[in-house]
Amino acid sequence: MKQFWNERYAASNFAYGKDSNQFLKENLHFLPKGKVLFVDEGEGRNAVFVAKNGYEVSAFDYSESGQQKALMLAQEHGISINYIVSDVLELPYENESFDALVLIFAHFPAEIRKQAN
Repeated sequence: MKQFWNERYAASNFAYGKDSNQFLKENLHFLPKGKVLFVDEGEGRNAVFVAKNGYEVSAFDYSESGQQKALMLAQEHGISINYIVSDVLELPYENESFDALVLIFAHFPAEIRKQAN
């Protein structure tokens, strides 16, 4: 699966575009100000949008090419995000490190969801 996403994000275009998810745009006001973690963030479009709106943003995905594009997109917008390459079960964050989590099209099998909560 990792190879699939690395190949998909290695293309010169952005697989889902550079504009953030419409649902996220419409509901940003529900996120508490502070630290936000983006799960399976891919190419960073959502994390960059939220960071541009004054949040402290961290993100992860297991795709190195996704991370590279996300950091490039953040640089294009003059903001920074903390983006690591990691599997959801190997995250280095302590419990309750974030004020909010954002999952846009992040899908996990039931056994991984049980372990990751």
